[in-house]
Amino acid sequence: MERPVRNGGGSSYGHGHGHGHGHGHGHGRGHAAGGYGRRPPERPQTAVQRVASLPPVSHGVDLEVASAESLNGAIKVLGRVDSRRYFTRLASAVLGFLLFGTVLFWLLEPRLSLIDAFYLTGVSITTIGYGDYAPQDATTRAVMFFYSLVGLGFFGLATSEAARFRSLLGIESPVVLAAIMLSLCQLLGVVIFTAVEGWSAEEAFWFSYVTSTTVGYGDVSVETDLGKVCVVLYSLVTLGPMAFVTHTVGNFVRQRVGLPSDRDDRLVI
Repeated sequence: MERPVRNGGGSSYGHGHGHGHGHGHGHGRGHAAGGYGRRPPERPQTAVQRVASLPPVSHGVDLEVASAESLNGAIKVLGRVDSRRYFTRLASAVLGFLLFGTVLFWLLEPRLSLIDAFYLTGVSITTIGYGDYAPQDATTRAVMFFYSLVGLGFFGLATSEAARFRSLLGIESPVVLAAIMLSLCQLLGVVIFTAVEGWSAEEAFWFSYVTSTTVGYGDVSVETDLGKVCVVLYSLVTLGPMAFVTHTVGNFVRQRVGLPSDRDDRLVI
């Protein structure tokens, strides 16, 4: 017997399967492409992303050099912020220490008024010491011995960190900055003490100089209570700037004499 031929059945199966399979997959892919496969809209790039996507050289500007300059500028800005924070903390500590000493010596020395105690404390921690006020009894002298040591520590901090004024104000030349600070300190003193004490400009200038440099000869001294307060505040304000001035003058002398800038360069015997 001859075997029946299944061409029709096979064709029907293949057609049905192929149609169903293809239709199913095509419909599924089309659905995915039309629905879940849609790409979300792109978000606009930020300025930083646009700069990052630029080539190394753009419009004739070397971006590596530009980045280095930007980094240098950012470091300078951070240095100024750090200097401001440093001097703010130092000024707060000195003011708190000054007020503590004022109350302390006012209690120890009954002869002193509160303003006199403030004046004595101020001229002690700034190392001016005109000599018009001084501790009288043994207890006050003993307390002043330790108190002034801490005050000298604050003075040393202001002196050692005087170079921070360059980064604080952003002036590159130390000589120019020192000249500006010296002039402003003396001008401020002349304005204050001519108005408060009624001195001549020459006398006020001399007193401002011996005060801001902490020489304190004592040949000229304030008499009024307002003048005593102004002396202490003036000496505190000019302490840092004048430390920078003396620091700059010291560097100038060192360069002229030929002394090494680093202690490690000195010959050790």
